[in-house]
Amino acid sequence: MLALVVIAALAQWIAPYPYDQMHVRDRFSPPNLHYLAGTDEYGRDVFSRLLFGSQLSLALGTTATLISMAVGVPLGLIAGTAVA
Repeated sequence: MLALVVIAALAQWIAPYPYDQMHVRDRFSPPNLHYLAGTDEYGRDVFSRLLFGSQLSLALGTTATLISMAVGVPLGLIAGTAVA
């Protein structure tokens, strides 16, 4: 998990291309030394998009966890003290 967080934090320096840069001539390229995970239908580098997408996924997961804790912990405390 720590490795995933570090890679997501360093995505801007690790990614070989900007996530939205198009290479129209290289559409649907298979993985190779130039494009580590290939390209999509617009010629965008899949590896770069994966790195930048990991930032969003981690941010959304962390936010959802914090919101559920902010609601669940007080409710659990109230429920625990109301029974005793």
